[in-house]
Amino acid sequence: MADDPRRLTLEQMRAFLAVVEDGGFHHAGTRLHRSQAAITHRLQALEEVLQCQLVIRRQGRVTRLTEAGQRFLHHARDVLDRVDAAMDSVRRDEFKGKLRVGVPDDFAIEHLIQAVRRCVASNMRLQLDVVSDLSARLSRMMEENALDLAFIKRLCRSRGPGRGGVRIVVEPLLWVADREVALADFDEVPLVVFSEGCVYREAAATALARIRKPWRASYSSTSYETVRRAVSAGLGVGILPRSALAPGHCILDAQRGFPPLPEMELTAVVAPHGQHRLASQVAAYIARTCATPWKETLGEARGRAA
Repeated sequence: MADDPRRLTLEQMRAFLAVVEDGGFHHAGTRLHRSQAAITHRLQALEEVLQCQLVIRRQGRVTRLTEAGQRFLHHARDVLDRVDAAMDSVRRDEFKGKLRVGVPDDFAIEHLIQAVRRCVASNMRLQLDVVSDLSARLSRMMEENALDLAFIKRLCRSRGPGRGGVRIVVEPLLWVADREVALADFDEVPLVVFSEGCVYREAAATALARIRKPWRASYSSTSYETVRRAVSAGLGVGILPRSALAPGHCILDAQRGFPPLPEMELTAVVAPHGQHRLASQVAAYIARTCATPWKETLGEARGRAA
């Protein structure tokens, strides 16, 4: 059935989001199991309904959003998220029970918290008791059976007991500062870092040790936002995931002498004891709810770094 040119449809919005997130019509078609021509038609129909251009196209790829496209993107995501949540609430059994949940205090968790809120709001008989702490401490709490479910950040190259889980997001770690500097500018690199036990700090120390470059903690904190502000204030070189980049942050790459850093991941880890089945279901729900807005945040961060 052809799209009615007089009305906006969910299919048009899904095509728009897929094109934006996947960067082109071919990949969007693969994602939605539709032909490239069908995706192109739906996006054109959406632009006709809205009477404005949403994306800038070049050889079958989307190079950027227009101002109208940027404004519409956030609303389209919200509408589709709500529709998906409504459909999910009637397609599956309601979650019931009580879980002890840990979320990281050293990570940008806005999307995670919103997903937790939505999970509780759509499951009236689910109780989540949430504690926020450093990922290293959350891992210890899992080992001590003090949590049923924990969202933990860790390095992708790391291995060890309890490695499994539901992966939510993978991001590159980056050296950042408030201005362009070279590694050779420092006899001892001043690092803005999280407290001991943070994987960002571990990654930086390992990378600098590999090239025998001394460093010191010029600023240390357990607060994600405080670390970002300290980097912005010029108090030292920071180690942050791409989504944490703030306006004015400069990426320090190999051309400036900085060694490569591993990727990090945020993973939902479920305890093997107690409410294992319920915790696994909630972890999958939250991971699925977080996926789309996190892609948006990463895309915006890439744009700031470009």
